[in-house]
Amino acid sequence: MTVGELLSRISSKELTEWMAYYSQIEPFGEQRADLRMGIMCGTMLAPYMKKGEKVPPPSEFMPFTEKPNTPKTKPRMTGKVGSHIAKRLLPRGK
Repeated sequence: MTVGELLSRISSKELTEWMAYYSQIEPFGEQRADLRMGIMCGTMLAPYMKKGEKVPPPSEFMPFTEKPNTPKTKPRMTGKVGSHIAKRLLPRGK
């Protein structure tokens, strides 16, 4: 649907209400789904962590979040989280 089609079907007031609903009350979409999945991954990893070790934040499991001062070409889902999972879940010597 184009912007013109949208504006011909919905009033400015209703569009503003939907925008407020999306941004303040109930965000939805892929970015929110990635956050929910990141929370779930951290929850599933927690029992395998050493005592006193902190569970990585949800952003560590989100494929398209960026660390501050990190080049955009560097993948996020590598490094300490991936190696941590491998150490905990894979048999020794593999």
